[in-house]
Order: sequence, then structure tokens, then C-alpha cells
Amino acid sequence: MEFQFKGANCLQITTKAGVLLTDPNLGQLGGKQPSMAKVDVCLLTDTSFRPADTGEAFVIDCPGEYEVKGFAVRGVPARSHLASEDQVDLRTVYRVSAAELNVVVFGHIYPQLSDE
Repeated sequence: MEFQFKGANCLQITTKAGVLLTDPNLGQLGGKQPSMAKVDVCLLTDTSFRPADTGEAFVIDCPGEYEVKGFAVRGVPARSHLASEDQVDLRTVYRVSAAELNVVVFGHIYPQLSDE
């Protein structure tokens, strides 16, 4: 398994089975947009982080359980770091399992997590 930091929240995870990219919205932030040409799975912790072109990638942008190209992904909802307690502004936290390793992708979430 290989990890490559692209900038901001964008991380590329490459295994023998596939390529996963998290929050590839660098173009919106003034950076160089990563190529989606060889990406199999695109994880979005916030739906506004979706790039204009996701290519052929399987896009995961909400809570749930997924298995794609050797990646087992479990997403759970979390409150946005900017949301007040009475606002419903959800993001998604993901656990990605591949090649006997687990990685957690947090994104921009409220710093105090609950057991819920």
C-alpha cells in the first residue's frame, strides 16, 4: 500500500487492486487539481468537495458500507466543524480497510465526537 499526500484533505491510497482518492477539490482551493484518470474510488467527506470531473471513479459521498476495488469503506455521519449544535450540517468520516491496514479519513468535523 502506498500513500501520497496531494495537499489540503487530498490523499491518494494505492494498492495492487486499485487507487482511492480523498477530497480531490484542490482546484477549488487554488491548487492543482489531481488527475482522476486512474482513480477507482473517490471519497468525499463533504459533498461540496466533488470535483467537476470524477472520470470513471466510483464516488462515495455519504454514510454507508461499500466494497470497491479491494477497499472496504465504512462511512459514518459527523457534525461539521462550523455547525452549531442545533444545525444539521453533516459530513462523513470514513474508515478505509485495504491490504490488512485501516485508515480513518476525518475531513472537517466538529472536534468533540460523541458515541453516537
